[in-house]
Amino acid sequence: MAQVACYQPLRTPTGLWRLPNNRDELSKDPKQFAYDLINDDLIQNHMRSENGQLVLPSGASYPVLYIQSPQSGMMPLATVSKIRDLLKDGATVVWAGPAPTKCPTLTDYPQRDEQLKSAVAEIFADSRLFTFEKHDLAGLVPIVEKSAAPPAWKTFGDVPIRFVHRRTTDAEILFLVNRAPNPVKATITFRVTGRTPELWDPSTGRITPVRYEETAEGVQVPVQMPVLASAFLVFRDSGSTNPPAATIPFAAEATATRQIEIAGPWQLEFPESQGAPAKVTFEQLESWTDADEQGIRDFSGIATYRTTFTCPADLAEQAAQVTLDLGQVAEVCEVWLNGQQLGIAWHEPYRFNATDAVNSGENRLEVRVANLWLNRVRADAQLPPDGRITRIVPSSWYDRCRESKPLPSGLLGPVKLQFTTHWANITHQQITFTTIQ
Repeated sequence: MAQVACYQPLRTPTGLWRLPNNRDELSKDPKQFAYDLINDDLIQNHMRSENGQLVLPSGASYPVLYIQSPQSGMMPLATVSKIRDLLKDGATVVWAGPAPTKCPTLTDYPQRDEQLKSAVAEIFADSRLFTFEKHDLAGLVPIVEKSAAPPAWKTFGDVPIRFVHRRTTDAEILFLVNRAPNPVKATITFRVTGRTPELWDPSTGRITPVRYEETAEGVQVPVQMPVLASAFLVFRDSGSTNPPAATIPFAAEATATRQIEIAGPWQLEFPESQGAPAKVTFEQLESWTDADEQGIRDFSGIATYRTTFTCPADLAEQAAQVTLDLGQVAEVCEVWLNGQQLGIAWHEPYRFNATDAVNSGENRLEVRVANLWLNRVRADAQLPPDGRITRIVPSSWYDRCRESKPLPSGLLGPVKLQFTTHWANITHQQITFTTIQ
């Protein structure tokens, strides 16, 4: 359910259409609406205007067509002619930048260029056309808001949450992502009526009702998301009414009343034929890159940590919630406690619900950790080809990695067991849709 069909030509002054040099450049785009990139083929052969909406055979529809004028000044005549027809048929068209002056072909030259100029003149003479002096996605916000199909969400201020909206016959599905390097707390209005919001945890599959407030503009939901977190908010015909205030199963509202640190020592096992020793003991947690053995410093792959710890009986028996907090992990981990899998985590916070797995007395903890590939490739770049563990095609990538700095790897901790005296429902995702009192 994107709001803007954004035309970008495949050709640039250098001859190739280029992706952003840095994916974080996307954070500069406005977050109040979503857009899809479209090309000449979609405009020429598949797009039509229907009741003011731009419609494609796939079922996608857009209230706004945005034309980013090519720097070369060239556009295909068929594309410009179709844009003229769409505008006449009632489509909302926004043109950013100067008008094109020539076609990217010598076929029927110079008559085709004259036909292009004539079609362009008709477009720019149409009073319904919106024009920008230069490329400006942010300028589309008021146009999109006033369109017949505005976004299903509305935020206030600079909220760094991204939205992807999908509509099915029985649900409105919103995927929310916090791209900011800091936690975000905001109240978001969703323009959805007659349906009940639910929080769907993409990590565990749990579905939980969300406390909300109905207003004249839509459904207001307070959203609190930590760094780089994501979640699904699903509106569907569940038949239920606005639920009473409830703790959402991502919340960490309660403070751990007591905690114990699992300090080790840690028995660490590495796979064979990967350059690292089969077994080693870490008296305290540290990055593999700080180890004395060269094979551990250069290791990339999966290694297993094992240790035992004692849990006091009073803590295990009285706590309503027990949470295992691994601290820092680089990069992905799978956790087992007393033979019971607690889960897998690939991002902060690395926390797991251990309530049903912890025992009074001795406990056995196992953590399998996988790091990134760079450390091994960096080490192999210093070796002759027949001495390398990795194999990369093309081999020139070894040259790119040779001078790279090693990346911290392994279980870094500190590892703690936290106990709360009332139900907190803490999991490693830590996304909170808070309740309205």
